[in-house]
Amino acid sequence: MKVLITGIKGFIGSHIAKRILEEKNIEIIGLDNEYTATDKILDGISIIQGDVTKYEDIEKCGKCDVVIHCAGILGTNEIAEMGIINMANDVNINGTVNVLEYCKKYGSKHIFATKPNPKDWMNPYTITKQAAENYCQMYWNEYKVTTIALSLLWVYGKEQRQEPVNKFIPTFMKYGIENKPIPIWNTGEQIIDCCYIEDIAEVFYRAVKSDYQGYIKLDVGTGFPLTVNEVANMVIKLLNSNSELDYLGKRLGEPIETAIVADTSHTKRLFDYVPSTTLEEGLLHCRDWFIEQFSKE
Repeated sequence: MKVLITGIKGFIGSHIAKRILEEKNIEIIGLDNEYTATDKILDGISIIQGDVTKYEDIEKCGKCDVVIHCAGILGTNEIAEMGIINMANDVNINGTVNVLEYCKKYGSKHIFATKPNPKDWMNPYTITKQAAENYCQMYWNEYKVTTIALSLLWVYGKEQRQEPVNKFIPTFMKYGIENKPIPIWNTGEQIIDCCYIEDIAEVFYRAVKSDYQGYIKLDVGTGFPLTVNEVANMVIKLLNSNSELDYLGKRLGEPIETAIVADTSHTKRLFDYVPSTTLEEGLLHCRDWFIEQFSKE
């Protein structure tokens, strides 16, 4: 089996690649434009520098049985604030259409990294991901291109960057390590579901091995609810930090009060797997990495 991973040098893509490499009979080829690449070395993988917005770059990878599509522009509020809405549209929507066209041509299975997209989250990231999902469903309805859309909850772990998009655990870790006030959007009472990166990678691996055909969207999370305040206070305690919580007000494109927790029944049914790493366990796994990372700055 040959698997193409777009965005392979990103946080999620690189961890997926590492997990799949454990399977000796799967060949991996990567496509990445290095926009937010990690420094992680991926031995044994052919990586082509290219962009999903250019169909000819995807074609350079040759025929693959499965495409794991992780390439994308992230940022709930950052996309609008950085003035890159057109770029996000091009990468997240048109890039996905290019991937789907490739899958249509070669009969490849498509595994799409997406996110929860509540209708009241009016921000470019959510809008572009929902549009991309709609295209995935259309390509199954009209062209029988299989898509397993994996809706990733709040992902965290080693090698996750804190910039240019301020992901919550790296941000909490950075400010906690520096004993500075930890920034909290809205009230901090938003209910979230935190999922460790190695659990995420396992779900992608099982999706690769699955014989499912059709279009389906699955939540990928633990199903265990926590408030943002609880997560921040857990980080403070873990680091023995003197940080306090700094409330910033409403975040662009996100309602004040939200509650998003994974429905784990679908990954259990389809893959016989439910992410089980608790937040306490996951933070312990990556604490030393973040301390070393932010001590360099």
